[in-house]
Amino acid sequence: MSITAYCKKINFLDCPNKSHSKALGELNFFTEKGLLQKGKSYIQKYDNYFIFHKKNFGTFKIYKDAIHYDLAKNFTKNVKLSICLNQPMACNGYLNDFLVMHCSAFYYKNFAYLLLGQSGSGKSTLLFHILKYAKFVTEDIGIFDRENIYPSFPITKITDEHINSNFIESESKISFDERGRYSCKIKEKYFKKRSAPVGGIFILNRCKKENVTALSLSEKISAIYSSSLRLIEDVDHKYEENFFKKASILAKINAFRINIPSNEDAPSSAKKLIKFLDENF
Repeated sequence: MSITAYCKKINFLDCPNKSHSKALGELNFFTEKGLLQKGKSYIQKYDNYFIFHKKNFGTFKIYKDAIHYDLAKNFTKNVKLSICLNQPMACNGYLNDFLVMHCSAFYYKNFAYLLLGQSGSGKSTLLFHILKYAKFVTEDIGIFDRENIYPSFPITKITDEHINSNFIESESKISFDERGRYSCKIKEKYFKKRSAPVGGIFILNRCKKENVTALSLSEKISAIYSSSLRLIEDVDHKYEENFFKKASILAKINAFRINIPSNEDAPSSAKKLIKFLDENF
């Protein structure tokens, strides 16, 4: 199986051998039996690779130029891609010196707009309902080249009450997902296939009172910092300098905190956000 994600051709292969050469702009996933671990999910950084384990799914050994993996069982294509193109690609992007953030993004009127927030804050659900007005760029993982964000793959994770056949080509229940979500393949016409410049950043927050506030420079840096994949241990001066050089580019972009009423439905929130873009950008 071969797909395109994050502007790379990604090949899923049985095992590495001499016939599996990697062209420029390609990344190979190799099956490696015996790699699978048990227990809770975790990510661990070693000298030149990451180990990522997803409970009840599989274990990944992630290098700069290849990813080895071993799955707990055979999963549907949608479920497999929804995990393989998430944390493993984030770790690979990190090893290749890209700024990597926990965010979702959509494309509207020549720009990409980022959705930041804690897990469970509604980023994926809001992103899905924004497809009525805009195009999908990425869910959960943002990989950046300066001010541009790379498109991932048109797949998202949402609960069954939000599934809409107008936007979805196929769906598969994620058996191990604690929120009972489905992995859904989005129709190609709703997917932005090329990288796009970031036009704005929105931090989602669920609360009682609705409002939108612009972030100061220090608040923007804090939001980018806290949403980024970063090393915590053994950080050297050069690493910190390179990180803040990359982050400072995004910090120049307008950013807002959006307080969404807890009882507001996602279609209404999507409509309000698009209206805000039309009136302020």
